[in-house]
Amino acid sequence: MSEYDEAVRRGSLLEMAELSESSLVEIYGELTRRDAIVAAAGDSKGLPGQDGDGDSALLTAGAVAAQLGIPKAAVYEAARRKEIGSVRASAKSRSGRAVRFTRAQVEAFKAARSVAAKG
Repeated sequence: MSEYDEAVRRGSLLEMAELSESSLVEIYGELTRRDAIVAAAGDSKGLPGQDGDGDSALLTAGAVAAQLGIPKAAVYEAARRKEIGSVRASAKSRSGRAVRFTRAQVEAFKAARSVAAKG
């Protein structure tokens, strides 16, 4: 079991914050691998958090939060502040209480907040 797995099992945030560089590299590799799997599966119907398929799919705030690694409330707040584009739709309300996001909107949000590495 890796350092990370042990820290998670014990529920120790302090231990997770103090992981070694090799453990962080291992975790990053695993996350990258899983991200590729999710991205490949994203083109199929039925992926949780999506209404539809492919690049035109609408993502829920939960799916966007998971992708960005932030709380769902932060996604809703960013949409309220118009920092991230959104699609508001609801069958029962003209105000469009159901908030969804396109992949392009999420990518634009990430690009706007990306910081170039110093080198």
